[in-house]
Formats: sequence, structure tokens, C-alpha cells
Amino acid sequence: MNRATANSSGGSAKTVPGSIPAETGNSHPLLVVRGLSVRLPGGADRSHAITDFDLDIAPEELVCLVGASGSGKSVAARAIMRLLPESAVRIEAGSILFRGRDLAGLSPKALREVRGAEIGMIFQEPMTALNPLMSIGRQIEEGMSVRGIGDRRSRRRRALDILDEVHLPDPDAIYHSYPHQLSGGQRQRAMIAMALVLEPKLLIADEPTTALDVTTQATILDLIDELRRKHKTGVLFITHDFGVVSEIADRIVVMRDGRVVETGSRNEVLSAPRDEYTKRLIEAVPGARRRPVNVMNDNPVLRLSNVSKSYSRHGFLSLKRKEHFAVSNLSLSVRPREVLGLVGESGSGKSTAARIAMRLTDADRGQVFLSSEDISALHGRRLRDRRNAFQIVFQDPIGSLNPRKRVGDIITVGPMLHGATRDEAESLTEEALGLVGLDKNVRRRFPHEFSGGQRQRIALARALVMRPKVLIADEAVSALDVLVQAQILDLLCGIRDKLDLAILFVTHDLRVASEICDTIAVMEKGVLVEEGPTAEIFDAPKHPYTQKLLNSIPGRQWFAHGTTNQD
Repeated sequence: MNRATANSSGGSAKTVPGSIPAETGNSHPLLVVRGLSVRLPGGADRSHAITDFDLDIAPEELVCLVGASGSGKSVAARAIMRLLPESAVRIEAGSILFRGRDLAGLSPKALREVRGAEIGMIFQEPMTALNPLMSIGRQIEEGMSVRGIGDRRSRRRRALDILDEVHLPDPDAIYHSYPHQLSGGQRQRAMIAMALVLEPKLLIADEPTTALDVTTQATILDLIDELRRKHKTGVLFITHDFGVVSEIADRIVVMRDGRVVETGSRNEVLSAPRDEYTKRLIEAVPGARRRPVNVMNDNPVLRLSNVSKSYSRHGFLSLKRKEHFAVSNLSLSVRPREVLGLVGESGSGKSTAARIAMRLTDADRGQVFLSSEDISALHGRRLRDRRNAFQIVFQDPIGSLNPRKRVGDIITVGPMLHGATRDEAESLTEEALGLVGLDKNVRRRFPHEFSGGQRQRIALARALVMRPKVLIADEAVSALDVLVQAQILDLLCGIRDKLDLAILFVTHDLRVASEICDTIAVMEKGVLVEEGPTAEIFDAPKHPYTQKLLNSIPGRQWFAHGTTNQD
């Protein structure tokens, strides 16, 4: 299904804040939110998370709630579900009418009857929302069991049916699997199955595709679109990405600092945005700009030669071991001042290749060269002595920064382990913080006191303080909103030029790769299938898999090289 085409008929009707668009064909909205204000505790950066918030959703309508981190969109969703920690963050004013009932005044018992059965929710990170100790089948059945729906056999049959409906392969195997045994896309589809098993009338999806690769993302978007039409479910889809919005939205609501700044049909907002903040969000969609070709020399600073890595694992309900190649005969190189994008879906082997390049994982075969030195066989102190030359920045900075350490201590430990004195390390730390655009006074604070973008800058400073020759960025911007993402990409390019860095940029998002990378290497199932200059890969992809990835980019028909195009 072409999602934009499917929704294009809904783009012409005029809407105003709080109105129901004519294209929904239903004058009775599912949800009517009026004047909703949520107060934050004392000491927060503002008094209210959301102020005077209005929202309507009709049956079968998909409304996208859009804004950068901190805009209040997730707080609005949790307020509608009454999932806020109300002792600290409380609804101060307004009404939340769902099918005529004001959720703001319901008792906890009445709310439990509404949640799941009438309003379902899909969270951004399924691994934190799914119980790691329960099989997927049991978790899907739990909502039915709590409400006394059916017997054990009928609940199992319903769970298998919904797993099939969300297009998960081998529903019986998935039913018996635990969350850690599934891929990111499979876990997200399992979450959707849990949210839809009771056939709710309203579905709230909070950033459900943010960290997924483009093909999985396209599958999830198509799935949500298909299921809401099949079940006539209203959908509130929360996102920061106008590329995704352009694919699925009937109507768009834009939030900034807790307030709605613009609303309208998809065509109205994308073609003629009125608010400057909306324009900034649209301009920040990755892939809308290309950087000039960089000048590089021909001597690689990092080279992988015929690298392979396999894992053995048991098949499901089988004692027979199967060999799985995460990386097979991979050869690639990165030159000083070059940004090489290693792209592919989840499971393509790109992160394994990055870990081999960092010597965090040993290859079964092949060699890793740092400049002209073969470091494949180095271990212990000899390897540690080379560590300052190649550093890595991970996807999740909060998971890679010690929460009990102050920022200054986190950054200085690297130089001190390599022989620097405390004074020398602190001087290097101040310099690294300056490179990433942070004040030296942040050294006294803890990681949790910063935003996601600031934490990623801290992680980058920790890497750069070692003055590496090679920087490996493993999905370093995939979890950030588009405005912060654009800042980090600009920052990386500036640092690359200042320090003559070679950057191996691992990403599933070809839009991001097109903005920062000089060269792109495409991996599929552990194999390098295509490599070339960024412009060549985007304008004339040769391999069918590369073509598939490019065709899955959300919003490609709207956003192209800085212009906005209508279908």
C-alpha cells in the first residue's frame, strides 16, 4: 500500500483547531480534549508540561501529534490515558471526553476498565514495556484473562490470530518466545498485537517507529494504517519526524513548549506551514540536504580485510545447532576526513562489523588494520595502548554513561588511564567539551541532568578527549528528535574537519546517511552488497536490496534535496 496515496483524499478539507475534518465521514468524535493543562513540580524548566491543549479524533482518523523533545506531546498522551505520576505531575484543568465520558474524573477502577479494552497504547521502546519473564503469548492473553474473556483455549486462539494479523512469521513460535528472542521490529509488532487484542476504539502510538530501520518502519506504518481501517480505530500517532507524518497523517497537530502552535490537514501543513517552528521541523527532516563532496587522501586509517564472524545457536524446539554468519568476507576502508556510512536493516551485521573494527568482538577470520598496523591479534596491554586511536559513540548515551559519576570524571578517566596527570586530563576535558559545544561547568553535573542531545554531546566529548584517528558512531543519532539530530550531524562534520577524523557512521536511516556520509556501504545479511559515493548510491542504486531500502524511506515523495513536493 502507498500510505501517502491512501490518505491523499483526506488532504483538501479545511480544519481549524478543535474541529473534526469532513473527510472522516463521522460527526461524532471518539475523543474530545478541551483546555487540558498539566502542572509540573516546582523546580522544572517551566510551570506546565502542557497548557490549554485541545484535540479531537474521529473513528478511523489518524492524527499525528508532532514536536521536538520537550514539546509536551508524550505528556499529553499519558494525560489522556491517565498514566501520569499524579502526585508530582497533575492535571490542573480541562476535560478528556472519550465516547462522552470524562476520563479526567474517572476512578482508578473505572480507568482500568477503559485502558486496554477501549484505549490501547503502543510505547516507543517495547523492551521496557514487555515483561522479560513472560512469553509473548501469555502477555497478549493477560488482558483477556484479567477481564474474564473466554477460556484458556479461546484466549490462546485469539492470541495466535492477532499475532497473524500483525504479520509476525510463525505465530506459534512467536507465541512461545520471550521478548529478548525477537528482533526490534518483531517486538514492536508484538506490542501492537497486545494493544489491539481487545479491539480498542482508540489507539495511542507514542514514537513506535523511532529507532527502527526503514523497512521495518515502513512495515509498522502500513500495519497501523491497515488495522485502523479494518477495525475503524481512531489513532493518535506521536512523532517528531515529518517524514513519517507525510506518509500516514489525515490531520497534523504541532506542539511546542506545551502548546499547540499549528493544526491542519496533512496537505495544508506540509505544503504551506504557517508557524516558524513547524517550518523548522520540516526543514530538519533528514535527507533534505546534501553536503558538498569532501576532499580525502587515499591512505586508509581503518581497514577491514575479508572479515567474517559467525554464531552458533539452537533452532526452536531443536537440539541441532545452526551456524549464523553475522558478517561474511567483509572488506572496507575509511580514510582521514572521510565519513563512511555502513547501512542496512536490523540484523544486517553492521553493528557486528563496527564492534570488530573497535576490537570489542574478535573476528573468526580476516584482519583489522589501523593505518598500516594489523591489530587483529593484539590483546591485553598492547591493545589498550592502541585504544586512544579509535573510539566509539553508542546509540543510547544514558546507557553508556555511568549515572553515578559526574561528567568531568566520566571524561577524564580515559586520558588518565593512558598516563595523563589529573591537571592534563582536566585540560583535555575542557577542550573536548568546547569541541562539542558544551560549557566547561557541565563537568560538575550528572548525566541524568541533561537532555538526550546534550548527553550525546557528552558521549562524543568522552570519545574525542582521546584525540582518536577513527571515530565509530553506532546509531549515534537514531533515538534523537530531528532538530537535535541535525545539530549532532553538523557537529560531527565540524569536528571531522577540525581533527581530520575518519568516521565510520553506522545507521539504519539512509536519510541521515545522505546528509553526512561521503561514501555508503550497504550490508544485507552480513554481506556487503553495494558501495560507492553517496550521490551515486542515491541517484543510481544498482543492487535490489539498496533499491528496497531507498523505496522504504518515509516521506521520500514529499522531501527531496531541500524541496517539498506533493503527490
